[in-house]
Amino acid sequence: MDPAEPVTTIRVLLVEDSLDDAALAERSLRQPGFDFEVARVESAAAFRSALTEHSWDLIVCDHGLPQFGVFEAIEIVAGQDQDIPFVVLSGTIGEEAAVRALKAGAADVVLKGNMSRLASVARRELTAATERRIRRAAEAALRESEALKTAILQSVFDAVISIDAEGRIIEFNRAAEQVFGFTRSEVLGEVMVDLLVPPELRNQHREGFALYLATRQATILNRRLTMSALRRDGTEFPVELAVVALDLPGETMFTANLRDITGQERMQRELAQSQRLESLGQLAGGVAHDFNNLLAVIMNYAEFVRSEVEGNEQASSDVAAIVQAAEQAAQLTRQLLAFGRREVVHPRLVELNEVLAQVQQLLARTIGDYLQISSRTQDDLSSVFIDPGQVEQVLLNLALNARDAMPGGGELTFRTEDVYLDDLAVQHFSELTPGRYVRLRVSDSGMGMSKATLERAFEPFFTTKPKGEGSGLGLATCYGIVRQAGGDIHLYSEPSQGTTVSIYLPAAEDETGAPTVDSAQSTYHPAGGTEVILVVEDEPAFREMARRILEAAGYTALTAADAPEGLEAVGIHGARIDLILTDVVMPGHSGIEMAAQLRATHPEIPLIFMSGYAESIVLGTTEVAPDELLAKPFNQTTLLERVRTVLDRRGPRG
Repeated sequence: MDPAEPVTTIRVLLVEDSLDDAALAERSLRQPGFDFEVARVESAAAFRSALTEHSWDLIVCDHGLPQFGVFEAIEIVAGQDQDIPFVVLSGTIGEEAAVRALKAGAADVVLKGNMSRLASVARRELTAATERRIRRAAEAALRESEALKTAILQSVFDAVISIDAEGRIIEFNRAAEQVFGFTRSEVLGEVMVDLLVPPELRNQHREGFALYLATRQATILNRRLTMSALRRDGTEFPVELAVVALDLPGETMFTANLRDITGQERMQRELAQSQRLESLGQLAGGVAHDFNNLLAVIMNYAEFVRSEVEGNEQASSDVAAIVQAAEQAAQLTRQLLAFGRREVVHPRLVELNEVLAQVQQLLARTIGDYLQISSRTQDDLSSVFIDPGQVEQVLLNLALNARDAMPGGGELTFRTEDVYLDDLAVQHFSELTPGRYVRLRVSDSGMGMSKATLERAFEPFFTTKPKGEGSGLGLATCYGIVRQAGGDIHLYSEPSQGTTVSIYLPAAEDETGAPTVDSAQSTYHPAGGTEVILVVEDEPAFREMARRILEAAGYTALTAADAPEGLEAVGIHGARIDLILTDVVMPGHSGIEMAAQLRATHPEIPLIFMSGYAESIVLGTTEVAPDELLAKPFNQTTLLERVRTVLDRRGPRG
């Protein structure tokens, strides 16, 4: 996990009589780097008591309370001389009332219909209040005691550091201690640049301060900046800061107001990585789909040649080599399609512990001599809806990666458990929503990964193995499989500290079980027939290949190059056509669009969809039986058996 990040606690007094609105306001305030403690009151008496008994950083007040109004609340706060940002909530406040509230002292008005704005308003007003406190602290230094100045600085939420003209630290508040890891006594009198600034930036800082002292002009003053800072343990982290120069009689002092934005930058990096992987997935999936068409042509034309050279041992051997190479290439395209979430899958309810037990037995026989393999599983684990074959592939890929990371042996551990991710937890995931998940963790004690390797680990064809020893598709395939199942996958690793892969899959709502979608293929069907079949395919070589296979099996094959030609052929030969075999993705109108029209005019004609893309592209838009989807690439046997299955299910035409 990431190093613990400093969290600032914000105390909020919420004046609200609706529990639902109060809960909504509290959820809206949640944001990285802040921990809001919210107390709710409804009456003027309770409000006065809360202001007297506790200190508050922010007041959020409903405008429409029946017995206690916003203006009375503002007057009470003003009477106690407390500089607390006051935000008005309202569902129906008019413009005149809103202006009146702002003139009375409210910082802003947030409509309940746009409650998401509350967090940004709170951050802005808290920052403004902090800066007011800093200004008052600087002014107080001129007219009040050092003790009072220090007390005020300790009350602000952001780190405040002051230095003299020589760059030595003269003030270091409590928030700065939390952010940097130093105590105030340790840093007073030390040169700030040498202690808190990364080495590569120190000259730049020195030059900036020297320029100001010489010219009283500097670009870093009086505006908010983002730069790197250095903790006591030597780790660098990003900060947002504003620097103010105070020219006091006989001396110049600089005060910086800093905020640690590590969490914000991490979320931005993860979003950028997710967007990059999404783009790579679209590219990989599109390329793999086109390759599948070519591979199907190569594989089946090779079979045509095999039948023609039967008896020629050398030629038959050469053709077999072509087929084997094409099948290996097809496996690579399946991995690319999995990464791009476009692979045809057969999901069903799966008991993850059962699949893990089977894979663990296989691993014990194959790599058990090298690794100590163990598992810790939750007994009553929820089911997940996923292709069980893909789960096995993920587990095997991760196990093989772990083996390669531990050439001298080590420990490989699997863990399963149910978890609930709330609104705050899902902020660390790019696509997950709050709810129940099954978490699978695969940990090894291997060599680990560097930060640079982690950032690219899921990219297809990226590998740290020597050339020729890895395709770079193992983790990319895992990524695509998990995301296609509606989950997410995270890596945590450090050099020499091993690697942990955490997979989150949605827990299935329906625990009754689901049939295996591929069951129709378990029974052998005669390959040939005499029916009329229309093939709709935009790739000429693929179209011709399908025609030859069908006609060689006794069928009459008609062909069309796209959806309009297919509809025209049905219009001419509709009464004769027994089955339509169509590609899904075609220029212009897709096979799905063509099928929608045909089912309105010729519902009696069954269809088989050919696709290298994900099953959801078809199943998400039209009613399709499991055996009506044929994954590319396929061989002659698969095509003919699927055609026969669909024709036999339809029965004889009346």
